[in-house]
Amino acid sequence: MKSKQASNLTQDMVSGLIKKLEQHHNLDLSRTTVQTIWEKYENNLVHFAIRDNQIVGCCVIWNDLNNKSQDFTYIELGTIWVNKQAISDQDKSSILEELGAKAKYMAEGRKMMAFCENIRLAKYFRNSPFFSFSKIANCQSCPQELMESIPQFQSWVPEDIKQNSEYTRLLYLEEESIITPWYLVYEQ
Repeated sequence: MKSKQASNLTQDMVSGLIKKLEQHHNLDLSRTTVQTIWEKYENNLVHFAIRDNQIVGCCVIWNDLNNKSQDFTYIELGTIWVNKQAISDQDKSSILEELGAKAKYMAEGRKMMAFCENIRLAKYFRNSPFFSFSKIANCQSCPQELMESIPQFQSWVPEDIKQNSEYTRLLYLEEESIITPWYLVYEQ
């Protein structure tokens, strides 16, 4: 059931949100269109934090990575965004708390994972009181069921293995032949 605040949501608001998201170079928006976000909203796979009739935060669950014929333990929390310029620290905490609670609800009992471009963001999510992530992936200790949930997984980053890094980035097949390295945070 959609919240009362979200009942005022329009596709124009979603379009404005996507324009704001495009200003963040570290967000992967390759799957993000007004249509896909609106469909996810209708299927309870996105939550918008709305204040004064404006979207000030959102979180999106991506379950399309999984093989539809198999029910995996993990689901991807793909996008988390909070408008940092227009809100106070107290409002930011309130919005993050709302997003974290809704993400857990949308996951429907499955564990969550997320991909981060840099280690600082991965550590933020691991330490956040608002989200359930507790680990950053290491090739030696990463759960097998987690890796099975990521069909785009190509391998671990060889340099990280060679340097015996505390955290091992994974190589992810984005599309066609584009492979990118990501830190993986996950719920244990």
